[in-house]
Amino acid sequence: MEKQENLSKERIEEKKEDTARHKTDYRLLSTIVMSIFVVFVIGWSICHTVRDINQQATANQAAGEKKTKAQEKQNVGKDLDVDALVRDLLGKVIFDTELKKLDDTVAEGMITAESGTKLQVYMGNGSFADEIVIMTAKNEADAKKNQENAKTHLEEMKTMFQDYIPKEAKKIEDAISIQSGNYVIVCITSDVNTADKIIKSAINQ
Repeated sequence: MEKQENLSKERIEEKKEDTARHKTDYRLLSTIVMSIFVVFVIGWSICHTVRDINQQATANQAAGEKKTKAQEKQNVGKDLDVDALVRDLLGKVIFDTELKKLDDTVAEGMITAESGTKLQVYMGNGSFADEIVIMTAKNEADAKKNQENAKTHLEEMKTMFQDYIPKEAKKIEDAISIQSGNYVIVCITSDVNTADKIIKSAINQ
């Protein structure tokens, strides 16, 4: 009788231990499942945040490109105050020699330009490559051809200076050559950054 009671107590204790063990296992499993769920939620949130950031960046880039194209379109055909631009370049840009305007006939003999183009060329001492060229065409199509003409002019100058003043040839490599609407503007100077800012400011006014 006593043995049966002891056996019954042992079984009850075993059941209690099993129940406690099961509860512990259940809690552990619940904790693991909850942790996995939390990690999943955090990962999902990060993915969506990154996606939103990328979408916003793409939208901002597209808006910037659209604005730039709109500005370019607005500037096409726009009148440029050439005289004011020349004054700013001559007054604010550092040239290694004093630049003076060439006679029209001399300028036309130096640089090829499309028919009807107004050509203005400013040059200095022949020992320096410093130069300003402004070509005002009848239309944008001619201006694009003038830009090719200006490129040819720069290449010819570079070849010439490479033979006897290589330092000036490097200056020609860094020359500014911009086509905007009916205009082509070329500037050779060691003060490239200043010239670039002045020209772009004039174009975008």
